[in-house]
Amino acid sequence: MNRIDNTNDIEKRLSEILLTKCLTPCEHVSDDSASYSKQIPEGSVIFAKNGAASMSNKKRLTKIRCCIDMNTMAVFPKNDLILPDFLFATIEAMDVSSHVRQGAIPSISPKSIEDSYIAMPTKEEQFRYISMTKQADKSGFELRKSIDAIDAVIKSLINS
Repeated sequence: MNRIDNTNDIEKRLSEILLTKCLTPCEHVSDDSASYSKQIPEGSVIFAKNGAASMSNKKRLTKIRCCIDMNTMAVFPKNDLILPDFLFATIEAMDVSSHVRQGAIPSISPKSIEDSYIAMPTKEEQFRYISMTKQADKSGFELRKSIDAIDAVIKSLINS
């Protein structure tokens, strides 16, 4: 994302509001050694940072505190300026595959993500946006169910 110059502080650099976390190759975490410092918090957005999967553009929001492997990157709020669900929606809309460095093993640099800019609405606007997107998801699900039901009726009429 390119930064649009703007004086009203609506846009923030991701590094100002988020932390990124990646394991280095020498950090191996087992069930016994999953210390608090090696865990990512609930509400983190995770995605592939190494290999062909980094070009898949798939992201997930963690619902629990967890560990990730060294081929995964996590971004999470450093403070309460951004809600995890809004962060997820923002990162979901971002084409992280455009940050992939090509090479023998494609990879995404944490710095390239941190240097991106995102719109930073007030918390009230974030809540409103989250509410609207959840309602749209529900509406889409209901629409899909209706279409499937209509398809079933049409097939039964054709077969009768």
